Amino acid sequence: MANLSSINGKFIVESTGTVLIPNNNVGIGTTSPNPFSWGTRHLTVQSAGTNTYAAVDIIGSGSGAGALIFGGGSGSGTATNIGRAQISALDGSDLVFYTNASNSGSSFTERMRITSGGNVGIGRTAPDYKLVISNSDAEGIELGPGYTAGKELISKL
Repeated sequence: MANLSSINGKFIVESTGTVLIPNNNVGIGTTSPNPFSWGTRHLTVQSAGTNTYAAVDIIGSGSGAGALIFGGGSGSGTATNIGRAQISALDGSDLVFYTNASNSGSSFTERMRITSGGNVGIGRTAPDYKLVISNSDAEGIELGPGYTAGKELISKL
């Protein structure tokens, strides 16, 4: 592969568009990424000044999701082919948490959803109330209209 550009040997853009960072850490707004000194391959975004914000924007196109995907290996120390968990912001502005039920491959199962209206569903993809906890549409707990502080409202689904 031919290098298109190299800046002091620390930032290389390959002809394929791949960006290589030889020291495995990337700092935006800092020259010292990995401020907590654990692990390798860090992306650190740091703001400057007093009480300023830093952000990482993950943006899909059209109705595509923005997602953080967490992965790892098979225990051999070098494999990186297992998707372990995912957090996605979906079309419609729902925030969804997924895990990998088989601990292999990259298939995810939805575990919790926060809807754009503020309802939270654990085990339920379309919660009707502020908090719905469901066991595969079997028995669960729902908190919704009619709930009075200090009283329990338990409903079988």
